[in-house]
Amino acid sequence: MKRLAGILLAAVLASSCGGGDDDDGTTVDSGAIADAAATVDAARTPDSSTTSAGSATWQLQPNAQCSATITLCSDGGAVGGYQLIGMGACPLSSTSTFYFHGGGGPPAAGSYPVRAATSIVGAANVPAGEVVVRIIHHPSSTVEENWFAQSGNVTVSLVGGKLVATLPLVSAKKDTTALTQMMMATTTCP
Repeated sequence: MKRLAGILLAAVLASSCGGGDDDDGTTVDSGAIADAAATVDAARTPDSSTTSAGSATWQLQPNAQCSATITLCSDGGAVGGYQLIGMGACPLSSTSTFYFHGGGGPPAAGSYPVRAATSIVGAANVPAGEVVVRIIHHPSSTVEENWFAQSGNVTVSLVGGKLVATLPLVSAKKDTTALTQMMMATTTCP
């Protein structure tokens, strides 16, 4: 499962960063990011918290709430960050991901302000104490939409020894347009 999370991160970074930017004035070399993601995946060590089932729910309004069929929690290092991922079909493929600062293990319990990203590039190198939240939505089999939370705080807690991240209903922005909707998400690590 951890290898799958690394492969997903590398694929997302490689396919989504084609020289684009996240409105901060910097341009990103997609090859360098893909290489860094592959390096992070190769260096990843197993996490003992993946031995039992996790759960995740998310919603990009006005669409129906999604429930995960696969839940992953993994540290992708400084570039990939610590990720809490829920994947499912509702009715088509959909994913929610919390990106925390990586390289130091899971985030501690507490409140984390949302970093308002506008592309996947904004999820790389998340500063300590912040979080990027992304929902990938497929309104059709040929269209993929990437939505990023723009405000609010994510609450991280330990419930029954499991890490839980919760984003209340907040404003989200579609990465390629100025469209906004509301989104929320909760993931419990396995």
